[in-house]
Amino acid sequence: MNIYDPKNYYNSPPETWDAKTCEKAAKKRFVDGYGTRSHLPGLYIFMKSGPERFNGGNVYEGKWYPGVIHNLPVLVKGFKWIMVPTWGWRIIKEGEPK
Repeated sequence: MNIYDPKNYYNSPPETWDAKTCEKAAKKRFVDGYGTRSHLPGLYIFMKSGPERFNGGNVYEGKWYPGVIHNLPVLVKGFKWIMVPTWGWRIIKEGEPK
C-alpha cells in the first residue's frame, strides 16, 4: 500500500445541510480573536477540505488508513461553496454577487 496515494485514504462521508442551516451559514460572519468581524458573510476559514495524511495513520471503522479525505457538507439547491484563495471556503446563494 502506498501511504502517499490519497486513493488509499479514508473518505469521510459528508454532512447534508438543510435549507435553514444553509441560510444561517450564508449570513454568518467569522469573528477573530480580537473581535473583528469578517467582511465576507458565509466565510468558513477553519472548514477542512481535501486529503490529510497522519503520522502513523488512524483507524476508522476498525480499519487502518494512512490519512483521511475531508468532504465539504452537501448544500441544498440554491446555495453553493466557493473557494476564496488564502481565506477558506464561503457559502453563497446562487445568483447573488460574489
